[in-house]
Amino acid sequence: MDEVSECAEISPSTYTKHISLNINHKCMDILEYIGGRIVQKYSKKYPELEGKPDTKFKWITLKDTGGLSYPSDSLMCEIQEMEKSFRVFHGEKIDMKPEPIARLVDIILEKSALQREVIEFFVKVRFFRRIKELNMKPLLLEGRGGGGVRAHKQQAQFRN
Repeated sequence: MDEVSECAEISPSTYTKHISLNINHKCMDILEYIGGRIVQKYSKKYPELEGKPDTKFKWITLKDTGGLSYPSDSLMCEIQEMEKSFRVFHGEKIDMKPEPIARLVDIILEKSALQREVIEFFVKVRFFRRIKELNMKPLLLEGRGGGGVRAHKQQAQFRN
């Protein structure tokens, strides 16, 4: 419980009653894939990010056609901590205050040993993935034939 209260200090305005900080297998697969993308992009500049191919990275192994890289164990620990900070900062939606990506990067930099550009890349990927998930929710809740996104778009035009 200390972890939730400690992380709640990140952004008390976005703290909700229930923020799940548990990382399940599906989320871990996604984080490993993001870690592989980080390694692919920054391994020449920061070779310590790259790990050895391992069977524990099931999703990377499944999706790999020869171009994916494997993150190191230390990078995966850092990614898990960044994910927890992301969840606490944004809650179940996204933070609507100005510059949410830059503010979250600054918060994570205080706790992380990773380089700024690596953290920025992770936060951007997670931010836009969260937006994609939120945009898909009306379709999933109302079905494809019920006017889902269009109905919400029409309502949003008239709200302040």
